[in-house]
Amino acid sequence: DIIVFDSVSRMSRNAKEGFNDYKYLYDLGVELIFLNEPLINTKVFESSKTNLLKAVEALAHRKK
Repeated sequence: DIIVFDSVSRMSRNAKEGFNDYKYLYDLGVELIFLNEPLINTKVFESSKTNLLKAVEALAHRKK
């Protein structure tokens, strides 16, 4: 499933509620697209998370 928002402010009333909603939907596998804030789209988040984990893993192997 995909949900498209004009802006993150249209997703919730406040930051705490928005974070909880984002996490809940992300954990369900729903793709969230924010037209005015593309850096928080779930695909961008997933890519950033994957790259960060790879970097941490590489650093851990260097220290061995």
